[in-house]
Amino acid sequence: MYVAEKAIREDNHKLRIFSLMPFKDKLTQIYEKYIKAPLESEGYSIKRADDIFTPTPILDDILMCIEEANIIIAELTGKNPNVFYELGRAHEKENTYVIQICQDKKDIPFDLQHIRTIIYNDSPKGCEKLKKDLLKYVENYLVEYKKRDRKEEFNGKKKREEIVSYDRLREYIESIKKYGKRKISDLVVTLSFIDLKNITKLIYGELILIEDWEEVEKNAILFDFLHFSIILREDKDETIALLELLIKNINAKKIKGYVKLYERFIIYLDIDYLKDLIIKNNHLKVLLNLFINSYNWRDAEITSGILLHFKDTFSQDQVIKIINASLENDQIYGSGGGRRNVIKIIKTKSELIRPNLVKKLKEKGLWFE
Repeated sequence: MYVAEKAIREDNHKLRIFSLMPFKDKLTQIYEKYIKAPLESEGYSIKRADDIFTPTPILDDILMCIEEANIIIAELTGKNPNVFYELGRAHEKENTYVIQICQDKKDIPFDLQHIRTIIYNDSPKGCEKLKKDLLKYVENYLVEYKKRDRKEEFNGKKKREEIVSYDRLREYIESIKKYGKRKISDLVVTLSFIDLKNITKLIYGELILIEDWEEVEKNAILFDFLHFSIILREDKDETIALLELLIKNINAKKIKGYVKLYERFIIYLDIDYLKDLIIKNNHLKVLLNLFINSYNWRDAEITSGILLHFKDTFSQDQVIKIINASLENDQIYGSGGGRRNVIKIIKTKSELIRPNLVKKLKEKGLWFE
């Protein structure tokens, strides 16, 4: 193994290892011969408390060494309370790499049994195994460190790319506002789906911030983009994903003028797999609620026209909801187109309607001849 491979950073700083252990003669001999010597021979920096020579309190020095160490080797043999305290402080560090060594499993407290531990015999053969295992653990740390270091570098690069990508997507949105439908068709057809979906999400976020109708009309082209991105995209899965996103935002009702999100909804229903998707994923409930809560005659006409496409699929409960809304919501009743659509739905499901409701519908002029 080359020293360069063992370096933590490019500036050749050595790996810092700190050993927590009682100062007993036998353990010290093991430390000097089977821990310190082999690690130093590989180019690593290792020390324990008695290697520190400063005028400051020994505990302060130990805590400082723990803070600076990349790896902690903790000798648990003999259940030394000072070692357990220092080990507890070591675990307060983020990403602490601890290697426990012990001659007897019984010396390992229950709350430390999940941590990597080298169990070794107090014999020449056992100590040789300890040496080899320690070197292997340290090498494994370096492999993990390099992976983490590369991941951090990758994430940093990815973050910078995301910022660049975000700025580029914002430029696309501004170009949509400037050049209109011609730019929409260019982007929808040529962009990768990831970029297209991200632009769509950014547009939804921008529309949520609109506070008055003047802004709604000013940004009408953005609503157009949301629709055309679904219509013009040829890939089935992509179209479904974009429609799901549209329905989610329709249901949220956070966008002022959100009627523009569903006023062209009827065009999707000529595509069989999208119509089937709406039924399968229970999106019909969202569309039904739009109709029930119609705020004006135009809203009632649009939403009832959407529901008309599903007239053969309605359950009795859904038909009753449509009827009650038509009887109780004046905006629906006052909409000529809305009434005609409701009558067509009722005609298809007339066998599901109770006589008392039939009577009310006839009184309101909502029954078919």
